[in-house]
Amino acid sequence: MARASNDETLSHVEALNRLVEEQGGIVALLDRTAVLREASHRIREQTGLDLGYAAALEAEDVLVIRGWAGAVGCGLRNLEVPRGLGLGGKSYAMERPVWVPDYCSSSRITHHFDAVIRSEGIGAMIAVPLRHQGEVLGIAYGASRETINLGDTAVAQMESVARPAAASLHLTDRVNSHTGAALSAERRRIAIALHDSVGALLFGIGAEVRDLQSDVMAAPELIAKLRAVEHRISETAAVFRESLAVLDAVSPKQALTATLRGDCEAFARRVGITARCVALTELPGLDPARNAALVAVAREALVNVEKHSAADSVVMSLVAVDGGVALAVADDGLGWGAETMTKESSGMGLNACYERMARLGGTLSAVGNEDGGITVRAWIPVVDRG
Repeated sequence: MARASNDETLSHVEALNRLVEEQGGIVALLDRTAVLREASHRIREQTGLDLGYAAALEAEDVLVIRGWAGAVGCGLRNLEVPRGLGLGGKSYAMERPVWVPDYCSSSRITHHFDAVIRSEGIGAMIAVPLRHQGEVLGIAYGASRETINLGDTAVAQMESVARPAAASLHLTDRVNSHTGAALSAERRRIAIALHDSVGALLFGIGAEVRDLQSDVMAAPELIAKLRAVEHRISETAAVFRESLAVLDAVSPKQALTATLRGDCEAFARRVGITARCVALTELPGLDPARNAALVAVAREALVNVEKHSAADSVVMSLVAVDGGVALAVADDGLGWGAETMTKESSGMGLNACYERMARLGGTLSAVGNEDGGITVRAWIPVVDRG
């Protein structure tokens, strides 16, 4: 019986692991940067070229390179490529594959990006549109550090990567657009419904109270009470209108998570490093000073990841523990130059965070991970224990 129970437990664990892996795949599909990174790695696998890059259309007629594989420098990372400029810009403008045997000496393209191309040691390069349902959503790049002739075979290999990548980008944009639109529409629907029902009810009650005050036969004490009721109804209506105006605002308990998730999204868009924020438990509400202190720590950690880590991903986690809230910001990069960082060895930004946390009764540390990268840990009490 014990063996059967163990076997059943193992089968459940394996099933859970499969679900976790599937969930990770689904989440990756819904992240534009993850889609572009995966496409970049697949370009190298499919073509055998030295480098793979992928750019998405982020503004009107401007591509931004968000995925890369095989690069030794940072020059092409997050590079903005306007329509018509360079190889990718030309491919986007012409909506077809374009390739050159030697980028910097080619007379077929503009040379706005020669400096970063030379810094990466690129010779030949090919660009293929990421096209879905007739719309160009981005550009896939393959590059060699040698001067070679690229042709139909390279185009076919690149397009075999570009097609599914474009479909994933389309799905990502559609889901994100649908989710945002659905939330906005639902908030507006609720606001309108409340305005039409509760708002109308408050107005009607106020009008009836005013009518009762016009009764000249009413006792003075009753008139005074009616006026007090009218004043309270007026105050309630004002609060109600303010509530409708901020219907989409988060609660105090959600404010910290919502702020840090927004910071992670903005960081990922700007830097091209995947960033996530997750609340592992329900969080207690923090006063503005403590909330701001944790946000400052998280933002300083992101700045250091961007400047020093060469990381591919960052994970923020929040948890209620020991009468307070703990924050961890972990990256998978090369570290910031020290295995363990103290108040004395940290830079000005983290040093200011140490002092700020200490004033509020909290703690802060930054330590190296065994498998690489740095984890910043902060804890702050819900209330002042001093």
